Amino acid sequence: MVTHTASLFDAARTSLADIRASSASLPPPLTSRPLSPEELEVDDAGQLLVGGQRLAISERAWAQLSYWVDGISAGVILRLHALERAFVLASRQDAGELTLPAMLRVLVDEKRRRVEGFVDATMIHATPSEILDGLGASLPADLEAADVRVEHFSDDGIDLELRIYAPSIAVDPRRGDTVNGGLLLRHSHTGESATQVQVYMRRLACSNGLVQHICADRKNRRTRRLSQGAAQRDRQLEQLGRLAEEGWAQLGEKLDSLSDLLGRRGDPKELVEEFITANRRRLSINERTATAIRTALENDELPPTGTAWDVLNALTRVTSHGSDDLMSTRQRQELERAAGAFGDEDARSCPRCGAKLTGAA
Repeated sequence: MVTHTASLFDAARTSLADIRASSASLPPPLTSRPLSPEELEVDDAGQLLVGGQRLAISERAWAQLSYWVDGISAGVILRLHALERAFVLASRQDAGELTLPAMLRVLVDEKRRRVEGFVDATMIHATPSEILDGLGASLPADLEAADVRVEHFSDDGIDLELRIYAPSIAVDPRRGDTVNGGLLLRHSHTGESATQVQVYMRRLACSNGLVQHICADRKNRRTRRLSQGAAQRDRQLEQLGRLAEEGWAQLGEKLDSLSDLLGRRGDPKELVEEFITANRRRLSINERTATAIRTALENDELPPTGTAWDVLNALTRVTSHGSDDLMSTRQRQELERAAGAFGDEDARSCPRCGAKLTGAA
């Protein structure tokens, strides 16, 4: 499968304007093919018949397909062998317990001849170009898309993630330790999750990233899924733009809140051990991950401060730079959230929603 990443654009010098200009000309990583719900057929080898071709089905596509099977969870489906999966799907389909969308599309990796995902075609699915244009239109009046740097961009045809920051929006919690502000966007092409926009903060010394939620009514913190229609599409893109505008507007106060961690003194090694002990079971922190956190505490690019700032930087180093075999994506995201909770004791509360202003990613 082709995965579009920032490395294709030389991320060190790539701007949001560059990504916007390039996105329209890039071939999609996956091919979208129509599939009538009545034509859904999986053989005993677990292959799906699409347009006369038999295609393998990826595990995440099976997990998505299970959402439409009444009474069967993704976990159950994924534990079954191919023949058992085919039997369950066929029997539920015959019993009327397979509730598929009226219009369906499959996302296919042509090289691997494999289905990677399913799309409910009755719902609106914004394109990468539309999303990037919406972000560009949301920028503050004094900021141009050419001035916004791209820290990370990936799109495998199922999930898109973009992290951007503005060098001109920055704070120095201590001398020589600069943190830039920007946005993090996550978008699901299949619609499994709503498009999410969060505040993103990038520590210049080590490229560690921090994320914060955008303070707003919870229902407005992500875009809603909407049915097809030109007016509905405009509405969804307006939601995205509104979220991004809120994020840019709140960056200043959220960046300022990071300095509070320097006032929380304590032995960083003890604070790290307390964190590991308190979260080991809930976050499935194995000894490899625990060792990585301890090692990160000792390997910061700048001298230690003897405060909670050191611990937060250790956690963000692991979540930002830890290898893929160290933890799963879900574990990484859970660790991000737990790192945010770490600073709650003395972190300044947000004046808008009362939430604490420390988080990691």
